[in-house]
Amino acid sequence: MSTKKITAPAASIEDNYTEYLDEECGFAYDIAEQMTRQDIATQDAIIQASPQELRALEDAMTAPVNGLHLWMLARAWEQAGEMGRYFDLCARLLAAEEAHPLVIYPEISRRVARQHALAGDFERAQRRLRAHQERWADDAQAAQLAALIGYLASPEANDSALRTLVAKSAEDAEIRFEIAEDLWLFERPDAAAAWLDEAGEVARQFDPATLVDVELLRARMARARTTA
Repeated sequence: MSTKKITAPAASIEDNYTEYLDEECGFAYDIAEQMTRQDIATQDAIIQASPQELRALEDAMTAPVNGLHLWMLARAWEQAGEMGRYFDLCARLLAAEEAHPLVIYPEISRRVARQHALAGDFERAQRRLRAHQERWADDAQAAQLAALIGYLASPEANDSALRTLVAKSAEDAEIRFEIAEDLWLFERPDAAAAWLDEAGEVARQFDPATLVDVELLRARMARARTTA
């Protein structure tokens, strides 16, 4: 589910899979089958809207606000480069008392925390994650993201929280791969390479399937170095 206008696809699944996942973030897996006619009409209006029209659509929303439409609007503001509006609508969505069945709220919450961290605002990222973990205490992905952001925010690059996290999963190559990928996305290439090597070692022993992901990421990192 995307609120973006259609553009040419990337060259391969490897190149655009992460983007695809991000576009679908926050939307239920079966949303295409479950959307009402009004949902579809609202989506179409949002996709084609100018910033002025987005504002009008937002102002026209009546209480109780439809969470699906609010998330569509938030993504449209993001595409327009209006991150302030995007974050405001996300905060409103996450604070809503009534949950929409086609909106995956924990995904949105983690995404907001990650975006704050990518912008270098680790304090806001950590604040969002604290609220997240109070609401969804068993969310392992949030715990992993919190450990990662704690490392990124640490002046001395203290990775003890990450080490504690993976110590519980000695045979889990995937979690080490995910940490490596995140560190690379956060422009920590040396740390990413070290975690990727560790992921590869664990994968060779316990999880050959993840070794494919490890080598694909290693190739992407190598290409990035040669084109930098």
